[in-house]
Amino acid sequence: AYETDACRLLGLVSSAVDGLLHEAGPRRRKRIQAIGISTFWHGLVAADESGKPVTPLYLWADTRSWRQSDALRGELDPEAIHQRTGCLIHPTYWPAKLLWLKATPPELWRRRPRWRRFSDLLHPRPSRTPPPGVPAARGTRLLAAGAMRREGGRTASRVGGPGAAP
Repeated sequence: AYETDACRLLGLVSSAVDGLLHEAGPRRRKRIQAIGISTFWHGLVAADESGKPVTPLYLWADTRSWRQSDALRGELDPEAIHQRTGCLIHPTYWPAKLLWLKATPPELWRRRPRWRRFSDLLHPRPSRTPPPGVPAARGTRLLAAGAMRREGGRTASRVGGPGAAP
């Protein structure tokens, strides 16, 4: 399947950054102002309230949610969704993945997970809902592009309400 251990991946990223800072040495380390990291844009991971991953990181190529994608296309107006969000209803996008995950390990949803991108785990924030950047939010298919606000309505209610996803 197209998933990876999110905790292990966090450890690898941490080790890589630590190694970079160690290799830079004290003098050069003082001049480092930022470190850029590219992560899995359409990846999806559930975190508990402390931000610790409670599921694997589901990668963009995971299409096990194809049945849920088909169901969404039958329930919603795919063209209207595309016009509002700029995205097609497809198994790689979050609404279909969230519906699949809601049916696959239902006990997970009783714990009220916070669904995140991997990059959200790298940049913990004190608030419960880190705001995604516009490109990332649009890629989840949960952003109404014209209004630059989160998509609500039937799509959000089908996947557990607006609070279920960033």
